[in-house]
Amino acid sequence: WHSQLNLSERYLPTLPYVFTPHSLLIFAPLALLPYGKSEILWYALNAAALLAMPLVLRSQRMLGDGVCVAWTIAFPFFIPAVLALIQGQPSILLLALLTLAFIALRQGCDVLSGVLLAIAAIKPQFVLPLLVVAFLVGRRRVLIGFLSSLFALTLAATPLVGWRGIIQYPHALLGFNRMSDGEHPLSMPNLRGFLYALIHTVISNAHLTLLVALVSVLIVFVAASVLDKDSIASSVGFSFLAVVSIFVSFHGYVHDLVLLYLPILLLSGYFARSHWSWKRTPLAVSMVAVFLVPLISHPFGVMVFRESCAIMILAALLFGESIQPTPSTMPSKAIDERRVQVS
Repeated sequence: WHSQLNLSERYLPTLPYVFTPHSLLIFAPLALLPYGKSEILWYALNAAALLAMPLVLRSQRMLGDGVCVAWTIAFPFFIPAVLALIQGQPSILLLALLTLAFIALRQGCDVLSGVLLAIAAIKPQFVLPLLVVAFLVGRRRVLIGFLSSLFALTLAATPLVGWRGIIQYPHALLGFNRMSDGEHPLSMPNLRGFLYALIHTVISNAHLTLLVALVSVLIVFVAASVLDKDSIASSVGFSFLAVVSIFVSFHGYVHDLVLLYLPILLLSGYFARSHWSWKRTPLAVSMVAVFLVPLISHPFGVMVFRESCAIMILAALLFGESIQPTPSTMPSKAIDERRVQVS
């Protein structure tokens, strides 16, 4: 970090690089190009990934043509996606990997899903809740694929950072908050930011961190209690799990909310192919609110707090939708495909 900061003072502004060591394997090919060209290529790849998202889900019969076109037009108005593009964040890459992991999980390719989640662990705070729930509901091969791939990726990254860099990475993360430009919980639209905004003046940081950890663990176990090995790969089940993972992530900013694009797409397809009921109106409204709050709210601090509330409400409504009685003898993939055929 010290070398990076010294370099930034001489050439261009930057922030400390806090991603996992194996993330360097992803970005190393870009270093073969001049900085300007690699930046343009990175922006182009991210934009292409966002444009491809509805088409990929449509190819899996998760979206109809109308929904696919509508969200392709609407996504430029999703502020987290715009911020992720402008800042050059890897959040869109993480979104693409989670989408592919969901498709692999839906097709029963649990090991492949684990491999994709291992690559996505460049931001492990968003991946770990998914892994815990997948393990608890009986999709244990996901964890096998994840651990074996993460080990291989770590070995491959060792020549880039050295064994000392691998071993000291957790310690470096713990020290990140002590840096002058470290974490900013009030800018986090998640459980941590929500609780910090409410009670940070009456509770110590250590106690607040413990409270966030305890509530996060409780939420993850509640999610695991209402899902099973089939429903976790359904549109509603995975959307619930994705929203929970975003909400309980200990470290996350507005640009990371681009991950919500996946549950927004999945829920849109779910509404389009399901029999509409007035009971689902609050869920649909909360999904739209999550999309619109960053666009229409200001100032920034108010927007962050409102978005964390919107995400929390969406997670609660998805919890209610997940415990609705469904045919227990039919795999989630078959349910989704039959609904598409009926519609």
